[in-house]
Amino acid sequence: MIYYAILYYVIGITTPTIVGVDWRIDYAIRSKSIGRINAPMFFVSLKIYDRGLYRYITMTATNEELQDLLSKVKDAVKQADRGVSSSSDM
Repeated sequence: MIYYAILYYVIGITTPTIVGVDWRIDYAIRSKSIGRINAPMFFVSLKIYDRGLYRYITMTATNEELQDLLSKVKDAVKQADRGVSSSSDM
């Protein structure tokens, strides 16, 4: 597996990696345009390492959107683990 990772890096095929997460939660009570809200709003900043550089992706999300994102990240990790285990069997 490490052989393939080094080979991909040398030939320029790399995938971005999440190396850090910062977040905060604000609780919105009322909005001028919407009226009464009473819902938490999450502010998330992902630190990404890609081809020797760090960059940040920032976003805001509701509780439901954050749960959906977390589910998708867990699915992606499972898929990556399956790919790694199948490539190590070679």
